[in-house]
Amino acid sequence: MSPRQNAIQEIAQHILVASQGIDHPYRIAINGRTVAGKTSFADDARDWQAITSLMLDPLGPDGVRMYRIQIFDLRADVPLHELPLEAPSDAVVILDGTFLQQEELAGGFDFIIFVDVTTQEYLARGVSRDSALLGGPDQAGIVFEERYPGAFEIYEKRTDIRSTAKISLWRIPTSRIPN
Repeated sequence: MSPRQNAIQEIAQHILVASQGIDHPYRIAINGRTVAGKTSFADDARDWQAITSLMLDPLGPDGVRMYRIQIFDLRADVPLHELPLEAPSDAVVILDGTFLQQEELAGGFDFIIFVDVTTQEYLARGVSRDSALLGGPDQAGIVFEERYPGAFEIYEKRTDIRSTAKISLWRIPTSRIPN
């Protein structure tokens, strides 16, 4: 088995053990810095009230299990009005995003995984991923060097993200991960 497969298997084992005896869909947050690699586990959202009322509460202990998976199209910049889906009581629901350990979402997740990455890897991943969207590598570099780190620093000061996560992962550069 590859190191990646071993890590995923170990995380899955933690989740299986922690979810024993839960009689509602098990709600997992994959939280971390932008471009840290969260999506390699599990899309990003910002409307905390909608996340709570349309996903976390309905999937919680007293919820009706009717939830929505998407509330906003970030690329088109428009709200979405999809019909709700019904989750079986033994479902595992994973939400990946940035700032998921906000006070507004406290208690909404049954299990939290925090994914971190070095500043150098964060910048390289961000510029590589978003250059076309942000007008080229120079503009993307400015955004990832000046805008996003400040927001994350504020979040880190307000939220004890590493100690409230069940698992904290430190992502090594993808170029150094063996197959």
